[in-house]
Amino acid sequence: MRRLPRHLVMLTCLLLLPLTARGQVLVSTDGQSDPRDTGWTYRGHTREMPSWGPDAQTDNRCLHAASGGQYDGWQSPDFPTTPGAYYQVSFRAKATGQSFAAALWCNADRDEMRSDQYCGISASDDWQPYTFCFRAREGSRSGRVRFRGDSGNLLHVDDVSVAAVTDEQVLAWSDALYSALPPLTYAAPAGRGQRIPRAMQALRDGKPLRVVLLGDSIVNDLDNSAWEVLLRRAYPTAQIAIVTSIEGGTGCETYRKEGMVKRYVLDHKPDLVILGGISNKSAESVHDVVRQIRAASDTEILLLTGAFGMRYKPPTAPDWTPAIDPQGKDYRSQLLRIALEEQCELLDLQGALDAYFRDTKLDPATCMRDVVHPNDRGRALMGRVLVRYLSPSSAPPEANLDAASEKIPGENP
Repeated sequence: MRRLPRHLVMLTCLLLLPLTARGQVLVSTDGQSDPRDTGWTYRGHTREMPSWGPDAQTDNRCLHAASGGQYDGWQSPDFPTTPGAYYQVSFRAKATGQSFAAALWCNADRDEMRSDQYCGISASDDWQPYTFCFRAREGSRSGRVRFRGDSGNLLHVDDVSVAAVTDEQVLAWSDALYSALPPLTYAAPAGRGQRIPRAMQALRDGKPLRVVLLGDSIVNDLDNSAWEVLLRRAYPTAQIAIVTSIEGGTGCETYRKEGMVKRYVLDHKPDLVILGGISNKSAESVHDVVRQIRAASDTEILLLTGAFGMRYKPPTAPDWTPAIDPQGKDYRSQLLRIALEEQCELLDLQGALDAYFRDTKLDPATCMRDVVHPNDRGRALMGRVLVRYLSPSSAPPEANLDAASEKIPGENP
């Protein structure tokens, strides 16, 4: 039998898995009855269409959403979440333009909803299956799912289902995403991890490792790559607890202000701080945050250069290399000097992705959900760079990806 190309295999959604394999359904709607009867709510307008009713091309009923603002669209009722647990959202959709689905969680101490995991929905005249997985953040007690069009685009959604999933199912989803891409070219440098020895030892010994991720929406996207599940494939006994200290569009110019390091970092008592993003206006602001952390604790620090960003394009100069110039004036060079001075670890995430897109000639747009942020594919790349950096050997801890893509496909178009 002729084997289907990977990109066609990947269009099949995890929704096709048996219900028992995905766990108990926490919230759902098949669109055939009014979703408001089961607690779904709608905000905004849908231009010429009602918010629920027949598809324009068929008699099949579904949800309709068009965004006039960030919070417009359909929203599910709350469902209970367990901090650190993973959940899978499956649905079918079509849209007149780029649209979004988002999983959100309710923070127990502040009782407010904040965006967690975004799934980009591409423009399509035909129904397409989608799936994405997200982790409930520390302190969460409930979650919900939101669907919205972007910039007024009309979005149709049907057959929504949210269920808890195991690490093995998250790995299958992540492997399926990654297997549709050219292989990652990044190789972790020799000698890495020497400035975060306690964190590396905790991973090897299976001792609790508490990690704070500090930064902006790009760091949030990195955390939404299921990187800690991938890392547990390299360290099967690892006990990783994650606190994601994120404010969208926020860099160290904000985090350096009085009381912010205490609130976003020190109060969480981390063993390791991972600090990155594209919103740091200066390397000096990063240096100030590092100094404050150093002055108040002995936590280890891993600095990250940026990734993706506004209309991201890889470098094109013929003589470009991913090596950082120790004497350079750019942000990466300044960050390298900070890492050396403060004895922080440095992962050049930007250099790794620049080299990947340059070497593979893959269009970065295929890995972005908008002009700034990565989609599921882009997040898979970021997460695997981090995992390779923290892994015990240079060999990537990755499964048989051909087998993964055929067993449990999960790519979003």
